[in-house]
Amino acid sequence: MIIISDIDQQEIITLYPTLNYKNEPIDWKKISINKNSLVDKNSYIQEFFCKYCSSLSKKPYCCAKCEYNFCLNCLEENLSNINSCINCNVSPFNEKNLSENSKDKLINIEFYCPENCNAITNLRNLEEHLSQCERRGKCFVCDLCNSKFLTEEQAEKHSTECPDRNYKCPFCFYNCLVRQKEDHKSDCKFVICEKCLCKIPPNYIKYHRESSCFVFQKVIEKIAMIKDKLL
Repeated sequence: MIIISDIDQQEIITLYPTLNYKNEPIDWKKISINKNSLVDKNSYIQEFFCKYCSSLSKKPYCCAKCEYNFCLNCLEENLSNINSCINCNVSPFNEKNLSENSKDKLINIEFYCPENCNAITNLRNLEEHLSQCERRGKCFVCDLCNSKFLTEEQAEKHSTECPDRNYKCPFCFYNCLVRQKEDHKSDCKFVICEKCLCKIPPNYIKYHRESSCFVFQKVIEKIAMIKDKLL
């Protein structure tokens, strides 16, 4: 039984987050595979290297006219400003998928891991390798709100502050998320004990009066003392 005078003084949390220690999600924008990363420098084919980021094209598309390759992320970021090919200047820019032959050549070019772990991989296997690469940064990831933390101390602090923890109102027992608690306050249903003025859940008013209300208990004690004296 929870009896308190202010809803801010008590939280009933029914679900805390789990913070898993794992590799950070792959940010393809930060992955760079330049000419010096190639295992065989003779395998360098210029049109396979994106002119925006100078990396071997990741998730590649090519210009429909000149068939020069670009990273999908680079196209999405740059074509909104200048809708023309920076290789052949055709406008508007129209992209297309690589031919099967070009795609096969590209995804099989071998290079050293961009995280400098000295492993040799290629675009076909890069995502799988990075998911296991020991040199990639690891972080704690909250399974409720997906927030990421680099240190265990930050993760532990977040576990008690995560806004997506499950919250149970101590007055009306309504379930919601912690970040929704403020909105719930205006709708919360509770009753106020006429003796001690505490806020309590409506279903527990009788129980409160009989066993928890300190004012009511004092009255009962006084009555008992008077009875003892009379006897």
